[in-house]
Amino acid sequence: MENIVTIIASAVLSGVLATIVTLWWQNRSEKIKTRKEIFITLMAYRYKISHAETVKALNCIQAVFYDCEGVRKAWSKFKVAVDRKPPNGIEIDDAYITLLEEIAKVLKCKNVNWQDIKGYYFPQRLDDEMKDIELLRKAQIEAIYHINENKKKSEESGQVDRNDNNQ
Repeated sequence: MENIVTIIASAVLSGVLATIVTLWWQNRSEKIKTRKEIFITLMAYRYKISHAETVKALNCIQAVFYDCEGVRKAWSKFKVAVDRKPPNGIEIDDAYITLLEEIAKVLKCKNVNWQDIKGYYFPQRLDDEMKDIELLRKAQIEAIYHINENKKKSEESGQVDRNDNNQ
């Protein structure tokens, strides 16, 4: 009887222990995966840190790297740099690169350093395309503005004509 109790207790205990270890491992793996996704996004869009994806990733740093002192300090310095008026582009870039370096350390990317992060690929063609898109947007906004202004003027002149007819 005592033997059966020991066997059942060890089976239950090993099952509980295996479950705890599995849950811990899955949680750890998910945390690492999320951190890598943020790092990849920040690296991918480092040519334009105001890109929507970059902003989204930056805003997740405090929640995802809550237990990483170096990343939190680098994040604070980055925030100070971007909040400064007038903005200093070099200071912002340096703070951003430092932040990426700290994240790389947490992810154990030993060969990713300042020079690797600072140098990125950004072809002239992509820059030209982005400028063309911006010009198109401005032209569309201006066209809509002029259409609305013309519409207002014609409505106002229509009201004036109707008022003249009533008198």
